[in-house]
Amino acid sequence: QSFLSLASRPTTFQDLPEELLIEVLSHYLLTPLEVFFEQEFDAHMRSARYRREELGLVPDYMVLLVCKQWWRLAEPLLYSRLFLVSALDVQTIASFLGRKPSIGTQVHYIRLHGGFGRALVGLSRHTPNVKAVYLSSQEVYNSIDVVEALERALFAFSPSILYIGFMNKSFGSMTDSYLALMSFVQYSDSLVSYLLRSFRQN
Repeated sequence: QSFLSLASRPTTFQDLPEELLIEVLSHYLLTPLEVFFEQEFDAHMRSARYRREELGLVPDYMVLLVCKQWWRLAEPLLYSRLFLVSALDVQTIASFLGRKPSIGTQVHYIRLHGGFGRALVGLSRHTPNVKAVYLSSQEVYNSIDVVEALERALFAFSPSILYIGFMNKSFGSMTDSYLALMSFVQYSDSLVSYLLRSFRQN
């Protein structure tokens, strides 16, 4: 379009370069990393949901329905930070990323509150660019299969940062889970730092 044709009508989002649109959508859709990796993340999410319902607001992801361009630009953003709480979550996301490998390369941050079994290993095969992982260790069980799967998945994810959130009363008793985590911490070539974040059960 010519400069004159653009100047003759109001400027809209459609006139922005896609790089700027991605920046705008990122600020709108993505939870800040300092919140995403906090131990009180669950409480933050519940508060945000209640506030949105109280005000009668639609979910943020509804902006994807504005137009095909926004869907194309925003879909990778939605999957760049995964919050998974069950084996079904992990299986569902792994299956989706298996069909859309380009989206899998955009997954950079993962927060796990469950689903530490074999499905997690499958997910790790589709997410080659993970930078940081948060593990809510009170959900890690002392099953040998689960512990082995967790260890394999961590080495496959190869994050540079590992966050371990745990309840003060339970972490010390989870010997097998602890050994799996410490094995990764000790032998990983990718890990730069790991942080233990404790919290008390209400």
